[in-house]
Amino acid sequence: AVDPVVDLQYSKYRGKELGNGVTQWLGMRYASPPLKDLRFKPPKDPLSTRTVQDASDVSPRLTS
Repeated sequence: AVDPVVDLQYSKYRGKELGNGVTQWLGMRYASPPLKDLRFKPPKDPLSTRTVQDASDVSPRLTS
């Protein structure tokens, strides 16, 4: 396994070591939401954060 904290320049994410030599990161943001003028344009980096984000589990899905 590798260090569970990975730095992607715009944010740091803490993953989960699985104990079998594998580290996983789940639910990471990879682009800004395609809202308004970003709707039909190439993806932009997500907003920067200073805190380490939890990427050890997938975020719960919203239900209607």
